[in-house]
Amino acid sequence: MFIFDLQTAKDVLAEIMPAGLPPEKEQEVFDKMSDLLQKRLLLRVAADLPGDQKQELDALLQKNDPKEITAFMEKNISNFGALLREEIKKLKAEIKDYLQKQNLNP
Repeated sequence: MFIFDLQTAKDVLAEIMPAGLPPEKEQEVFDKMSDLLQKRLLLRVAADLPGDQKQELDALLQKNDPKEITAFMEKNISNFGALLREEIKKLKAEIKDYLQKQNLNP
């Protein structure tokens, strides 16, 4: 599932990707980070949606079309951009903190 397009996700998460990973491991880490970011964002958004909009969002998620999902979010969540930036900032901070504790450098 992708709430935002793949390139946007890679751009956002690139600066916190641990250095020196083999390409297949890098893809695995990227997939996990982007999945976590999307789940966090969906949980925040879904909490504020009325029932009919939750059903509409569920249908869009089943179709898995990032453009349609993003359009829905932007239309129905007045502060969607701010929520996304907030979740990105929190995820980056958590990952950087974890990597520092593990003596790894992003």
